[in-house]
Amino acid sequence: MSQTDTDTSLAKRVHRELHERPPLDVVVPAHIHHCAYLLVDGEQPRSVAIEHMEQLFADLGILTAESRLGRRHAVAEKTYDNGDVLRITWELHTEFFTYTFTHMSKQTEALQFGPLQLPEPLPAFAPQWERFVAIDILVSDGDQFNEQKRQQLFGTRRLYGSLLHGGNGQVWTGFELDDDNWGHYHVVAADLNAVQLGRHIKRIVDIENYYHLILMPLDQFRLRSRELRDLEMAFTRETGEMFDALVDASAED
Repeated sequence: MSQTDTDTSLAKRVHRELHERPPLDVVVPAHIHHCAYLLVDGEQPRSVAIEHMEQLFADLGILTAESRLGRRHAVAEKTYDNGDVLRITWELHTEFFTYTFTHMSKQTEALQFGPLQLPEPLPAFAPQWERFVAIDILVSDGDQFNEQKRQQLFGTRRLYGSLLHGGNGQVWTGFELDDDNWGHYHVVAADLNAVQLGRHIKRIVDIENYYHLILMPLDQFRLRSRELRDLEMAFTRETGEMFDALVDASAED
């Protein structure tokens, strides 16, 4: 394929969408909250979402001009007096937008799912849009959680795990939601550096976002499935009759 064939506006747009999103470099230990909110059609909701992000950054004392990466992405960091770092990553997509709160702490106490244990409470944060993904992620080194502690972390849920980056890290989840509709992941950094760790966590949240988005019309599709089957049968029947008629048809017919 020639360079001209691939150098199109569509290819450039898709490339930007995939590769110009903010990185999620993560330093262990870390506690991450990721939320995705559904947008309705039109430009007004997107403008309101941008204003909401800018107001949150302002309430945290972060200048928007220092954090914005464009109209669709923004990253803000706040460093507290005790050395903790809170990074907020905001992304605007066509159908939804996301917030990712990454708390990288200097404290050594055991990580737990639940609210972020920040030195200072976050400003009031209540987006008006429907939330369709909420993920609570704990990131630790390889020594902090053995099998028994990890099972206690998730409760009585059955756990599913996978190796990351050729076995240099691990990810665990129960694939269940808690009473507040949060999913839970435990990522073991092991030998992964901050960049590699961030890329794998980004893949996890992207898979969750788009998997949920794809399945949203499922109930409506099921309601229409009988009608769709009837249409398919009618199409097959009419097509068969057409081909049967063509067997004895003249050239003019």
